Amino acid sequence: MDKLISTDCHKMSAKILFQACACPPHPHSGALSAARAHRWLLRVAKAVTTNRRKPLMLIIHAHPRPSQSRVIKRLQEVLVAQPGAELRSLYELYPDFDIDVEAEQQALLRWQKIIWLTPVHWYSVPAMMKHWIDQVLALGWAYGHGGEALRGKTCWWVCSAGGTDPAYALREMHRRPFQDYVSPVEQTARFCGMNWWSPFVVHGAHDITEQELLQASATLEQRCEEFLTAALPEGTAP
Repeated sequence: MDKLISTDCHKMSAKILFQACACPPHPHSGALSAARAHRWLLRVAKAVTTNRRKPLMLIIHAHPRPSQSRVIKRLQEVLVAQPGAELRSLYELYPDFDIDVEAEQQALLRWQKIIWLTPVHWYSVPAMMKHWIDQVLALGWAYGHGGEALRGKTCWWVCSAGGTDPAYALREMHRRPFQDYVSPVEQTARFCGMNWWSPFVVHGAHDITEQELLQASATLEQRCEEFLTAALPEGTAP
């Protein structure tokens, strides 16, 4: 079943949210958690008033072994906590790889900002994600004559890589900078007329410490806020 986390204007009015946001965090409630909750309420309030008819972002998640995932699981938690986010976990939706192309295309049409959330597998995306690209981003719909469905939307690859950042260098294990392996994924989005947001990658996923993972999560939360609020001219990549 699709997991949907979205702003519901019928359940919570913008007026109530703004009143809540107007109250400063209580000094004895825990400064960090209260401040984060305060910022979250502000963002929800903005989502209610400016996006009543349009949710904010679609997360296409593809991990073949989610129960064994540590980094992607944590990144997923950050993303789905954003106001107005929908999560589609491909391996859960399609365990037999029989993708409902129409359902996926309709989901893409509902959103302006799309996140591909995957680990890096053999310098690319997992098999299910590649299969999704092959099936869903179809000729005449996503590209080619009449293929305008995704034009002007914004795509962002959020990923984890087992290799460390220094290992992606000319004379190191992976022989090339990580950006070289990003190019085919980026071009896939651009070929469909989408804007491309510079990827967020967590390196060294196999050995990452809890403190490093906490820092990565905090950085992703900041980047996500920028992603949600940015209005990019077509073809740009911050």
